[in-house]
Amino acid sequence: MLVRQYVIANFIVDCNRLHSLGEGMSGDRSRPLLILDVDGVLNPHGPRADPEPPWITFEADWSGYVVALNPDHGKQLLALAERTGCEIVWGTSWEEHANAEVAPRLGLPPLDVIQVNTQPLILGSLVLWKTGHIASYAQGRPFVWLDDHPGDTDSKFLASHGAPDHLIIQIDADEGLQDHHLQQAEDWLTAHGG
Repeated sequence: MLVRQYVIANFIVDCNRLHSLGEGMSGDRSRPLLILDVDGVLNPHGPRADPEPPWITFEADWSGYVVALNPDHGKQLLALAERTGCEIVWGTSWEEHANAEVAPRLGLPPLDVIQVNTQPLILGSLVLWKTGHIASYAQGRPFVWLDDHPGDTDSKFLASHGAPDHLIIQIDADEGLQDHHLQQAEDWLTAHGG
């Protein structure tokens, strides 16, 4: 069997393994999900006081937003998926733009995208607009959702709308994704089918 490899972000990625972590695996309904937002999670809103690692900064083609990404996050997310067997998917208003502009910069494969910008479902005034789309996509699969917006009301909505087995990890948008969030996700995914 021929194994294709690419050098991405100074490490070698086995494309056959990457395919099993991201795109094309949504048919495997037994795998837990790791649902990933961009703004406030991978792209913190606050200043990056720590220059290490050197941040990847760019202006997004689709929006003109200035984005700063931690290059270590791609490797950390791939390792988490490998250890837990979860499928990483985008749950962001960036939708397909995340695959075009964020994934390659972090060394991630193209990921399935939850269409959160479509017609909002009637959720109630305190439920985030993404929440109904997340519940519909998950269809009962266990998942961890890394986002800076959802809270207890969203968790209650998910539990009563076909997604009882989930963990929302609310990220401080000024700080973005931290190691302790990844550890919390890994612990939960390992205990819930990963």
